[in-house]
Amino acid sequence: MNPRRSTPKKTSKKKTVKRPTQPLPREDVLRLIAACSRRAPTGIRNAALISFLYRTGARIAEARGLRPADLDLDAGTARILHGKGDKARAVGLDAEALAFLGRWNDRRAKLRPPKSAPFFCTLAGGPLSTAYIRAALPRLARKAGIERRAHAHGLRATFAAELLEAGNDLRVVRDALGHETLATTDRYLRTVHPKAVLDAMRNREAPPADPIAALQAELAKIAETLRTMQDAEKRRTETARDERSQPRSTRERGEKSRSKKRR
Repeated sequence: MNPRRSTPKKTSKKKTVKRPTQPLPREDVLRLIAACSRRAPTGIRNAALISFLYRTGARIAEARGLRPADLDLDAGTARILHGKGDKARAVGLDAEALAFLGRWNDRRAKLRPPKSAPFFCTLAGGPLSTAYIRAALPRLARKAGIERRAHAHGLRATFAAELLEAGNDLRVVRDALGHETLATTDRYLRTVHPKAVLDAMRNREAPPADPIAALQAELAKIAETLRTMQDAEKRRTETARDERSQPRSTRERGEKSRSKKRR
């Protein structure tokens, strides 16, 4: 008999729990930026990077791939050439973002990085790693005393929530985020900014101090209404029965009398 072939045991992969995206309040974002050094080149760069992620809703990969030629600081625009699905889009830069980006642009020029260096580069001119950015945000949050989870996608969620809160059309939010469909944007916003649901829940009337007593009072009102309806129906039935029991001549006289009164 041939020996049985040993089959390798299947190792079950542990499922990673995906945390829901939590937007950061604007105050926390500003504290993150304030925690960056104002003198060191890395601090100036990190402040510009956080501002760019927050004010444009860009993803980490999109910010890492940004080249100096993709930025037009005078016009206040940036061109993301390789977004999700390798799709390009343009994003606007407001005065807040331009202030931080301009400061980093000036300091970056003094570093004299190679022409191939991305806009957000290391001091040696290399690209920033995703791991560095993901580790830098929680480190700055701890320094700033922020208890909420600080991560790049939270900045993107904050951008989307603020854009919607400002009254912009859903299509504008879709294009700004680089989503393919409105359905994707709708699902995204319902996760990161369920304002309608939260407002409906917050605006509910507070329950009474004694809910049982309030329920009993409500039931008593309903019972009283039913008794009133039953009494009225009973009176109508009795009146109809009395009229049927009267002699015909009496009924006719009563009808003639009522007819004369109407005249």
